[in-house]
Amino acid sequence: MSTTLFLITAMTLTAAHPAAEVVIAGATLAEWRERMSVIDPADPQSARWVPGLIAVVEAESVPWFTRRQAALTLGRMRATARDAVPVLRRLLDDVGDDPETSPQLWALKSLSLFGPVAKDAAPEAVRLLQSKTTPALSRLTAIDVLSQTGPAHPIVIPTLIAFAGDASEPTLRRTAIEALGLNGPAAASALPVLVRALDDADEHLRREATTSLGKLGPQAEAAQFALLERLAFDDIPAVRDAAATALAVIGPAVGQQLLPLLDSDDADTRRRIVTIFGTWRTNARPWQADIQSRWDDATPSVRLAALEASWHIARNGDAVAPRIAAEIAGDDRQLRIAAVRLLTRMGPDAKSATSTLRGLLQHERAEVRLAARKALAAMGE
Repeated sequence: MSTTLFLITAMTLTAAHPAAEVVIAGATLAEWRERMSVIDPADPQSARWVPGLIAVVEAESVPWFTRRQAALTLGRMRATARDAVPVLRRLLDDVGDDPETSPQLWALKSLSLFGPVAKDAAPEAVRLLQSKTTPALSRLTAIDVLSQTGPAHPIVIPTLIAFAGDASEPTLRRTAIEALGLNGPAAASALPVLVRALDDADEHLRREATTSLGKLGPQAEAAQFALLERLAFDDIPAVRDAAATALAVIGPAVGQQLLPLLDSDDADTRRRIVTIFGTWRTNARPWQADIQSRWDDATPSVRLAALEASWHIARNGDAVAPRIAAEIAGDDRQLRIAAVRLLTRMGPDAKSATSTLRGLLQHERAEVRLAARKALAAMGE
């Protein structure tokens, strides 16, 4: 049965329902709304509801919010509801009276939920994105469709790169940069445009570009010096954190370039660097001595980060656990909590801290005694 014929048949009023009620596929709109609230998108049995949901989406007499609910439900069902994709594509030119409640907008949102299953809609999403007559919210949502489609359609990555480099529309540019990051290594061709964005005056755009570079993984190695500059000199802590994360993901290939920053005058920079080394675990062994040199750093947060990094690299708690326990006696409450949590994560590797912790049970400050007791309890002492 065709969708049109199904819709005409399904909307026939029956004696089982009041005369004023619209019935679609044997259920009233109220029943469909209730059904949609409990449908499990991951359950293959949900496929039986797909024709009815499509009929709800197509019925122009149905309130927009119910049609939208049906469209989003179908999107969450992904491959199970792939028959809905052509229907949603036909709605992409229906702006309606209000762009914020239009079929165009909620059809785009549904298509983004389908992900690569809706790859055939990518050219239409690009068309809407490129047209400046498309409502602003729909253009942003079109980028979301592309970000979820990814390399499943060859038009996606080049389009996102083009908008990521277009400074004339900053909001779309920032969203496109974020979308490139969501595609990870598949968006490696975006590296040059992302590196250029690291120098943008907009701190939010720099952060998104830095984050997206990190999501490219080792393929972003060519961006290491630009990322080091962000880590060392950017005015915004969130950008510096994102740069540190990106360098950590790129991997040990950047290890030698990090070493000079271990002597930075800025304690946060030193802390970020030792943390990066720690994320590489055993692959950071060539720099073990350099990290150990920060065990006696003047700043407690750097000391604790260096001790944790050394444990991740060597998994030898005998040397670091007593030093971590000693940090509990410091004045910084957050570092005290961090030290206790680290000892807890170390488990049996922290046994060598027992003597130090027992000594702290006699400390003059109650908060130190409490933290030491908590650490010992976590260790089973």
